[in-house]
Amino acid sequence: HLLEWLWLAFAALMLRRAASAAFASAWVVELVPLFTIGLYYWCAWSWFMTQIEILVALPLAGCLLASAIGSRHPERAPWMHAAFGACAAVVVAFKLVLVVVPVALWLVWVGYSLASRPQRVSSALRGMLLPALLGAAVPLALAALHFVRNGSWNEFVWACFVWPRLALQELAGKPVSDLFVGARWLLGVSLPVWVLTLMVRGDLKRRPLRLIEAQALSWLVAGTLAILVQRFSWWGYHLLLLVPAIGLIAASACDRLAANAMATPAHGSSGRRTEQIAALALVAMFVLYPMQT
Repeated sequence: HLLEWLWLAFAALMLRRAASAAFASAWVVELVPLFTIGLYYWCAWSWFMTQIEILVALPLAGCLLASAIGSRHPERAPWMHAAFGACAAVVVAFKLVLVVVPVALWLVWVGYSLASRPQRVSSALRGMLLPALLGAAVPLALAALHFVRNGSWNEFVWACFVWPRLALQELAGKPVSDLFVGARWLLGVSLPVWVLTLMVRGDLKRRPLRLIEAQALSWLVAGTLAILVQRFSWWGYHLLLLVPAIGLIAASACDRLAANAMATPAHGSSGRRTEQIAALALVAMFVLYPMQT
């Protein structure tokens, strides 16, 4: 558990660094570790600890940080794509089915990059896809070499590729009610987040999604798909994969509300002040409510 805490502490720092490149409010940036990794420690049961679904938060945070740096410093983008690929490979090494999450994050980054700096397909392949593939190839090659040298390559292939296919074909799968139990727990923990998100819906019309916000949403969607595919297990701890993304969405909503509050004149309407007070209450609820679940 100490090693897990150290591992996730690094994840929290990387998430904070990635958010600092996008968020306008410095105090919200400081709360990012609280909203992401802190949320996990507040709401996870004892048998949720040290599971792969939360441990991949570190390499996924590395993916977000690489894309944040690469988008702010285009001259460093090829190196950041390579770093992104290396972090994605670590996710794959943990659990193959989770590859959809870093792929989704990378596609969002590429989409934003092409929207801000249009370029030809050949240039995009050379500057984005090739570095990412090379970055992913290094850790994957090292992992493969380890299995070959230890005479366990066949077992590795069976466990990663043959067994999951057979399980999907032959096992009946767990009842959907098991998935609903976990979903109910996650919804209860994250309910204040979605209320906060509704409160900034007007701001979303004025200011489009920032890169880290779009990536957090893609993490949520791709992670949900990865969970649904594992129909022969559907353990509650699988949903831990979504917790950091939910925390990022909460922090982003707080950042937008804080920016709106700073832009509101001191003599602003009472309705606006009421909205800000309600937002602060929701932030407190987000912090305290998981402790009761």
